[in-house]
Amino acid sequence: MQDGSIQLIVENQNHIQIISWILEAANYPLDKIKINAVAKSNLKNFLQGLPPGITRSCAVLVNCDAASVPEALDKAHRRLGYPSVRVFCAVPEVEAWLFADEITAIENAKTQWGIEVSPALPLPEDIKSPKSHAELAFGKTISSWQFVKNINIDRAEARSPSLRNFLQGLDRLLAAQPTPHFESVSRNISRDVFAGLIREIIPATTVIWKTATGEMFTAEELRKQIEEGTEIGQQYASDVLRVARDFMKRKANRRESE
Repeated sequence: MQDGSIQLIVENQNHIQIISWILEAANYPLDKIKINAVAKSNLKNFLQGLPPGITRSCAVLVNCDAASVPEALDKAHRRLGYPSVRVFCAVPEVEAWLFADEITAIENAKTQWGIEVSPALPLPEDIKSPKSHAELAFGKTISSWQFVKNINIDRAEARSPSLRNFLQGLDRLLAAQPTPHFESVSRNISRDVFAGLIREIIPATTVIWKTATGEMFTAEELRKQIEEGTEIGQQYASDVLRVARDFMKRKANRRESE
């Protein structure tokens, strides 16, 4: 788009509001992201009818139930007829991201069901029918989900690969500058720093990270991987540092736009 903004297409009006709140929590320049809804039944035709000049500044976010982000993206691309715009997937639904920061979700549960069940829920992408769970936990009105703009975005990204993929993809669309030496930084930083932070998570059996391929790790498992310097430990360290880097960039960009 000529004004430097990007257009994001979602599947319904509620998703516009949820995504706007999540972007606010992530300190994105909201004035640079135009969100519009197109009904799922019309989405394929809509995307195929976009003029060629807009494809580099346009993306689509769809719900997709799959075991991993790559599988969801493959299914979504086929369903949409392999569009020329960037495709993102919420696994299995955008409403699952309401539970990405489980601490804030539990604090904002408004029903007895939500207070009792929310602490026992699995990672966001493993929740069955997250929209129904959200309505039972927080209420059916979209305004009752406004708490999501106050989530800890670092924690949310760490627990939801599809949310992490979405936000990192938006960074690229917003022309965020890459950091070529990032991987070497993550390998050189002290293992004790990461292992020490994870050691503070109680209980140690808490699942705190899910890879893009669907593999899950508890705090204890990750601590051992980091201390041993394995590829998994390095990947987790890279993800944590990338989230921190992207957060600082978004915050800086937002200050510049004010």
